[in-house]
Amino acid sequence: TVATNAATAVAQTTATLNGTITNPDNVTISAKGFQWKTTTGGTYQTVNATGSGLSYNLTGLTANTGYTFRAFITFNGNTVYGDEMTFTTLEQGVEPCDVPTGVTATNITGEGATITWDANANVSSWNIQYGPQGGQLTSATTSTNSYVITGLTPSTTYNVQVQAVCDGNNTSDWSAIYSFTTTTGIHSWLENSVKVFPNPANDVVNVQCTMYNVQFGADLHVFDVYGKLVQTVPMTGETTAINVSSLADGMYFVRVTTEAGAVTKPFVVKR
Repeated sequence: TVATNAATAVAQTTATLNGTITNPDNVTISAKGFQWKTTTGGTYQTVNATGSGLSYNLTGLTANTGYTFRAFITFNGNTVYGDEMTFTTLEQGVEPCDVPTGVTATNITGEGATITWDANANVSSWNIQYGPQGGQLTSATTSTNSYVITGLTPSTTYNVQVQAVCDGNNTSDWSAIYSFTTTTGIHSWLENSVKVFPNPANDVVNVQCTMYNVQFGADLHVFDVYGKLVQTVPMTGETTAINVSSLADGMYFVRVTTEAGAVTKPFVVKR
């Protein structure tokens, strides 16, 4: 099979056409390349590509003009085509939009990450596309040089690319692929499964853990703000009541031990 990919390096009179060939049976491909035309009133012309990949640098185009193209391959006497794609050449006097650089990911968790990149001059917005390696891409647009991705899957490697939008049809090529891997997500899972209430507490604070792998019979440990152990209470079930009537007003921490790790939650005694 063959897929048509977005054109890159689009300028006033030039553009690079791109495609991807999938050949799991390693058949002999006798020809490959692209058909292209002006979108309005054009007739397809054919150009043949060489080399191991599938790309072709078109020249002699007309500025500020829309073009349509599709990739093709020929094998065993048959020619198959990718989907049609379009691009528009830049107007005369318009400088090409610079490709974003410095793409990186921070604040990576099991469910999200913050993507940042360098803010080049004369950019009005950025397009971002991301997805698991080999999976479907998700697209978004932002007016700042950062974007917070949410809803990710823990322990998964994601690819992300950024494209600058300078003005109208003047967009940059996509940046190089940047990859990052989400965390296991256990920490967030544990944190969300343990609840301490009421908070502030008066005489009793309840510790509830909804996880199936709580080590029932283990001890809950209560610490003061200096890290001193002030109380130990055995867990009696999904919800355990701790009598804090003997504790002075202030902040404390209770540690819950599970098979997946330990969680420490703060609570306040206030009368």
